[in-house]
Amino acid sequence: EEVAQLVSAGASIAIAPVMTEALAARAAESLAVLLRDSILEGAAGPIVVRGPSRLFELLAAELGEHAEAVRHIETDDIDLAVEIGDSVIVTRMSAWAASLKKVLE
Repeated sequence: EEVAQLVSAGASIAIAPVMTEALAARAAESLAVLLRDSILEGAAGPIVVRGPSRLFELLAAELGEHAEAVRHIETDDIDLAVEIGDSVIVTRMSAWAASLKKVLE
């Protein structure tokens, strides 16, 4: 039982960064699909993305030529928050980080 717990703890620590990066990429991809659709539909008002540069760069890469339609504001938060008119869409990276912290404790 002790060996199983040590292996489990070691595996969790080893895969946490990989899983976090994969989740961030997936969140940026999903958000890009929503943004691309909004841009193509002629979203009313400016599109503002708040969050860390690292995640915004993933999002911008996914948006491709549509990236110029969004404005980025750097924040210390780990989530990306997209403002389109009166709507706000937020990734849930902070919830993932909190869950991961509990598992690793």
